Amino acid sequence: MTPEYALALLKEHWAIDANDTALLRLDGEQDDNFAVSVAGEKRHVLKIMHSGCDLDSLALQLRALEQAAPLGLTPAPIPTRQGELIATVNTPEGVRLAWLMSWREGRLLAHHYPHTKALGEDFGRALAKLTQALSSLPQPPFASEGLWDLSNADALIDQVEAVDPERRALTLSALTAFKDTIKPQLRALPWGMVHNDANDYNVLVSEDRISGIIDFGDLSWQPRICDLAIALAYYLLDKPAPINACSDVLRGYNSVLPLSGTELDVLFPLVKARLAVSLTISSNRQKDNADDAYITISQAPVKRALKDLQSVSDAFALAAFRHACGLGITDASTRILHWLQNNGSDAAEVIAVDQYRHCLDLSIGSLMLGTKPDNATLEGLTTLIDKEMAAAGVTHSFGRYAEARGIYNAPQFTGHAYPTTESRTEHLGIDIFCAPGSAVFAPLPARVHRIANNDAPLDYGHLVILEHVTSDNDTFYTLYGHLSGDSVAGLSEGDELRKGQAFAAVGDNHENGGWTPHLHLQIILDLLGMDADFPGVIAPSQREVWHGLCPNPAYLLPVSPELMDASPDTQALAEQRANLLGPSLKLSYRKPLTIVRGQGQFLYDSHACAYLDAYNNVAHLGHSHPRVVDAVQQQVALLNTNTRYLHPTILEYAKRLTATLPAPLSVCYFVNSASEANELALRLARTFTQREDILVMESAYHGHTSSLVDLSPYKYAGPGGSGRKPWVHEVPLADDYRGLHRRDDGKAGERYANTVSTALNALLEADTPPAAFLVETLPSVGGQIEFPEGYLRRAFDAVHAAGALCIADEVQVGFGRLGDSFWGFESQGATPDIVVLGKPMANGFPLGAVITTRAIANAFDNGMEYFSTYGGNPVACAAGLAVIDTIEADGLQANAKARGEELLEGLRQLQSRYPIIGDVRGRGLFLGVELVKDHESLAPAAGAASRIVNALRDKHVLAGTDGPLHNVIKLRPSMIINRDDVSYLLAQFDAVLSKLG
Repeated sequence: MTPEYALALLKEHWAIDANDTALLRLDGEQDDNFAVSVAGEKRHVLKIMHSGCDLDSLALQLRALEQAAPLGLTPAPIPTRQGELIATVNTPEGVRLAWLMSWREGRLLAHHYPHTKALGEDFGRALAKLTQALSSLPQPPFASEGLWDLSNADALIDQVEAVDPERRALTLSALTAFKDTIKPQLRALPWGMVHNDANDYNVLVSEDRISGIIDFGDLSWQPRICDLAIALAYYLLDKPAPINACSDVLRGYNSVLPLSGTELDVLFPLVKARLAVSLTISSNRQKDNADDAYITISQAPVKRALKDLQSVSDAFALAAFRHACGLGITDASTRILHWLQNNGSDAAEVIAVDQYRHCLDLSIGSLMLGTKPDNATLEGLTTLIDKEMAAAGVTHSFGRYAEARGIYNAPQFTGHAYPTTESRTEHLGIDIFCAPGSAVFAPLPARVHRIANNDAPLDYGHLVILEHVTSDNDTFYTLYGHLSGDSVAGLSEGDELRKGQAFAAVGDNHENGGWTPHLHLQIILDLLGMDADFPGVIAPSQREVWHGLCPNPAYLLPVSPELMDASPDTQALAEQRANLLGPSLKLSYRKPLTIVRGQGQFLYDSHACAYLDAYNNVAHLGHSHPRVVDAVQQQVALLNTNTRYLHPTILEYAKRLTATLPAPLSVCYFVNSASEANELALRLARTFTQREDILVMESAYHGHTSSLVDLSPYKYAGPGGSGRKPWVHEVPLADDYRGLHRRDDGKAGERYANTVSTALNALLEADTPPAAFLVETLPSVGGQIEFPEGYLRRAFDAVHAAGALCIADEVQVGFGRLGDSFWGFESQGATPDIVVLGKPMANGFPLGAVITTRAIANAFDNGMEYFSTYGGNPVACAAGLAVIDTIEADGLQANAKARGEELLEGLRQLQSRYPIIGDVRGRGLFLGVELVKDHESLAPAAGAASRIVNALRDKHVLAGTDGPLHNVIKLRPSMIINRDDVSYLLAQFDAVLSKLG
C-alpha cells in the first residue's frame, strides 16, 4: 500500500486534503498503518486492514474502543464523510476495510526509561480498568482461536522446532507445562473480552504515567488472567529483577480488579507460556521473512527472559505475586507469624547462651572486616571474630538477621558474574557463634523433617530441618546449619523431638562448610519444595518476599527482634539527614544511594550491591587502596602534627612532587583542600604583582569559599549567585564544539587565545591590570573541555606579557589522569607560575597543595606568617607519597592512556549509532559526552542527560552531569579500571541509550 494511495483514501472518505497532509508508515504485523499529520502535527492513524479481516471482527474492535473511551486511554474512531466508522475500499490488492482513529501522544513503553515502581503500578491499574470496561461485551458468536490466544498456547508445541536449539528445550518445557497443568484449570477462572496484547509496543507513556493502550487487533474472549500474563511477559523483559517488576504491575492491577488465589496459581506459568508463544511464532515467521525486523522485534529480550526465569521457581513467583496482592506469602503465613509473635517467647533455648547482648557486625560496612580480602577468608574471619568476642568478654555472639554481607564472595553466591551483577548477599537467619560441640536444642515440639550434608565449600555442611505445628494446625519449619556430623548420626527423619531436647551439636570448620564455628538458625514458613537446598542467603532485590517466607528467628530467642535485625533503612537516613544537615547539601541521583564501603573501582551500598564508580575522581587509585590505607594507619599511629616541627615525610613528598613538575616550579605549600589551595594561590599572585583583579574563564568553578565563589562564574552567575564582582573579569570558554570558534577551524586555539589578549588589553587600558589568570587546564564544570591546540600556551604568553601570573588549577586532571601527560598544562605545551592541586592527590585523605617558583615564594615571605594547622601534616603527606608511589609502581598513567583510548573508541561508536550524542571529547580518563537534541542548533538535551545518568545508576554505573547547559555526561573513573570495566561501562551506556537515545 503506497502513501499516495493512502492519501487518496483520506481525501475520498474523510475529506482530508492531501496538500496539507503528510503520512508516516507505522510498523504492523499484517495491516497497513499510517500516522497522519496535518499542518505538521500528528492527528490521526489510518488503518487499512489485511485482506483476511472480516467486518464482524473489525466492528468488535470499534465497539471495544467505544466501551473503553471513558478511560481516556484509547484512540477514538473517526467517522467517514458518510458517517460510517468503517470504509470498504478498493485497493490494488483487492477489497479491504479501512478506518481512521485519533492519534494518541506518548512514548512507547518499550522505549521509555525508567520503568519505576510507580509506572508499573499505573500500568497495572490501567490494564485492570480496561479489562473492567470491556467486561460488559458479550462473548462473540464467531470463533476466537487466534494464533496469539494464550489459552491455546499448546497448539504451538508442534512448531517449536523452529526455535534455535539454545532456547528450544525451555520453550517446549513452558508450552508442555501449560498443556499438562495450566490449561485444565483455565475453564474455572473468570473469562471475558480482553485486549489480549498489552505488550510494550502497544502501551504509551507520558510524564511517567500510562497515557494509552493501542492496537485492539487481537481482541479476544479469554481468561482475564491471560491478559495480565501477556502484559507481564513483556513488562519484565530485560529487567534486572523481573519478579519485582511483575509485582509492581500486579499491585496496581489488584487494587482495581482483585485477583483470586486460583488466578495467581496459574499466573507465572502463563507468563512463561506467553514468552514461549512469542518466541515460537517469531522463529517460524523468521524462516520466511528473514529481513523483517518487526517480526523479531522482541525476540532477543524474550530469549534472555526465558533463560533468566529458569532460575525462578513457580513456588517463589507465586509467593511474590501473593505478597504483591496482599494475600500473604502463603495461605497460612499471616497466622503463623502471629502465632510466633505471641508464643515464641515460650520457646526453649536453641543453644545455652550466657548472655544475649553481643552482636557481631558482619555487614558490608563492617569496620571489623574492613576491605582487606584476607578478612573474608576462614582464617581471617575466625581470627577477627575470636578477637571481638574476647574483647567483649563473651563466649557467644550473634550474627544478625537481614544483614547484607560482603563475605559471600564465592561463585555460588556471585555466579562468576561481573561484580556489579546482583549477588546473594543478605543473610536470612541468625548466627550464634560458639565453641564447636555446643549442644543444639529443639525450641518447640518438633518432627525431624530433613537431615542432609550440603558439603560444598561455604554451604551449610551438616543441617537439620525441623517441622513444627501451631495451635491453628499450621506447619512451619526451623533450619539448623553448620552442625557436627557425629551429632546427627543417630537422628532419623520422622523422629519426634520434645521442646528443649538436644538433637545436634555445632560443627567445626572441617565439616560445617568451611565457616567459623557457629549455628545458623532460620525460620521457614514454606519450603517451596526446596527442602535441604533452601537458601540461607538471598539477593537483596527479593528481600520482601524472602522476609515474608523467613521471619526474624529472634522470635524464638529471649531477645528483642529489633536487636537482631540489620535491615538497612534508607528512608530513615534520608529523614535524619534532612533534619540534621543543611538543605543546600544535595544528594546524587533520583534514588539516592546509601554507600557504606569503597574498594578499588567499586562502591558498595548498604545491601552489599556494587557500583562501578566512573564519577568520583577523588579516589584516584580506587577506593581504600591498601598502600594508602597502610601509610595512613602507620603514620597516624606514630605522629600527626603540624609544619612547625621538622619532619622528613613532608620533605620527601615535596621532593617527589616537584620532580614531576617543570622548572622553575619548585616550592610547595601544603593545605587541606583545593579550595584552600586556590585561596593561597590568589594571595601569592596578589602579593607578587601588587594587583587585585583576576581573570577567569566563563563557566569556571574553583572552590566553595566566599572569594572563590566570587571567582567562579558557575556559582556567581547561577542559582543563588550575586553576580560578577568588579574585580573579576571573564574570558570565553575555549569550547571548540559549541563555542565562538569551532573544531573545524584550524586556528581555533589561536582565536580563543586572542580573546584573552583582548581582555588583557582592555584591563590595561582601564588601569586595572590583573594579578593573575586562574584557569582549569581542562575545565570540568565547563563540560569536560579539552582546549583547542595551542590555546593555553598562547594565553599564558599574553598573560605574562601583561605582567600577570598564570595559575593552573589541576585539581580535576592532575597526577596522570590524562594518560599522555602527568599534568593538564603539559598537554598544551604551557608552563604556569603557580599550580593548584587537590582532590586526587591523597586518594581521599584531605590534602591540597600550591607549587610555585622561588621568586613568588620569596615575595610572599613579607613578614606575615603563613600557617595551616593541618596543612602538610605527616599523615596527609604519607598518603600523598603512597599515591605517587602507586602511580609509578603500577604504571597507572599508561593504564589511563590505554583504557581512555578504549573508552573514547567505544563512545564514538555509540555516537555513530545514537544521534543524541553530539560530541565525545577528552583524553585519558577525563571524558565528556555532550548530548544534543539536533546537530544543527546544538540545542542541549539536559533532560536526557539527567535521565541517562540515573538510568546508568540503576545499572550500577555511577556517572555525573556537568557543563553550563547541564547536558554533558562526565566520566572520570579511577586509574585502576581494566578492560572488563570499560566493556561493562560501554555495554550499559549502550543499553540505556537504546531506551532513551
